[in-house]
Amino acid sequence: MKKKSLCCLLMLCLLSNVVFATITDEVQSKQTVKSVLIKAPHLKYFGLTLENDLFFRDDALYTHGTFIFWGYHDIKTLDDTTLPAWMSFLTQYTQLKNKPNKLHDISYNIGQIIQTPVDLKSAEINKDDAPYVGLIGWNARLQSFDNVIDDQIGLTIGAVGPIAGGEFSQSLVHKLTDSKDPNGWDNQIGNELIVRLDTLRKWRFYDKSFHYTQIDFITGGGGGVGNLKSDISVGLTARWGTSLESSYDIAPLFAAQQFNSLSPSPLGWYIFTNITGSYVFNDIFFNGNTFKDSHSVDLINEQFSLSYGVMFNIHHLNIIYTDVLLSDQYKTQEEMSRFGAISISYKF
Repeated sequence: MKKKSLCCLLMLCLLSNVVFATITDEVQSKQTVKSVLIKAPHLKYFGLTLENDLFFRDDALYTHGTFIFWGYHDIKTLDDTTLPAWMSFLTQYTQLKNKPNKLHDISYNIGQIIQTPVDLKSAEINKDDAPYVGLIGWNARLQSFDNVIDDQIGLTIGAVGPIAGGEFSQSLVHKLTDSKDPNGWDNQIGNELIVRLDTLRKWRFYDKSFHYTQIDFITGGGGGVGNLKSDISVGLTARWGTSLESSYDIAPLFAAQQFNSLSPSPLGWYIFTNITGSYVFNDIFFNGNTFKDSHSVDLINEQFSLSYGVMFNIHHLNIIYTDVLLSDQYKTQEEMSRFGAISISYKF
């Protein structure tokens, strides 16, 4: 009961920020969008994100993610001149439909995610431990934003199971690092196509200058649906640094967002912290295969996450480092899931 009460309290606190921001966002958007249009450059970028629990000297649960991403930043329209025809058609029926005084970001990435149980030595299935899962996928993410409101839609398509090559990738890395291989990959969940459609809206509802730096707070909510994962989430982010207004569109709202590209930021730096509350309806990493039997554990619906990190630029290079801490995700979990992430992008 205490855990559910804490979840409800967090949700209410974060949603109150969303309500407050909704009342003020339209007025602020009109006042600030002109400065965005003047400052925003037209550029494209590519980059690499690595996520790994070895940053915490750990090797269990969400153990590794590798993502290559590329995209187009601060473009003025979402239509068939900037998108594939089918994406342009679908976009016209969403909240991202072209609006006056809005800029857009289009990003794509491909990546692989690996999850292992806490007990890596056993070759047998432990019904109380998380399944072995490998995932490979493609993601497209569209943004429509000014420096107050940011709307996003993401689509992920891919596959889990042996076809994703999780065992091969982990064995290769462990051989290069002289680490012991997990022994239970024969028990990984089976091959299955996966899909997830997600959306979010965030608001920059408070900002204040301190000499040559600024501080701001961002809140919002979103959710997704699919056999990969279905959930609803609310988040609150605090940042301190420089150029916060012009880097608002890359500010994280949720502590952990798999397959979410990180677009480049203008010259500047900031440190940040984030807290997220989620209600998760299904998650293939813990529920196992959707249409056939596989190893699974009992999912915890109410989940929380905390992240903190730093972003800075060196000329054309943008670097973001993040530590992510996750609450228990299944009922028999014995060890906290945590990982570090570093993202490096080049803009030109």
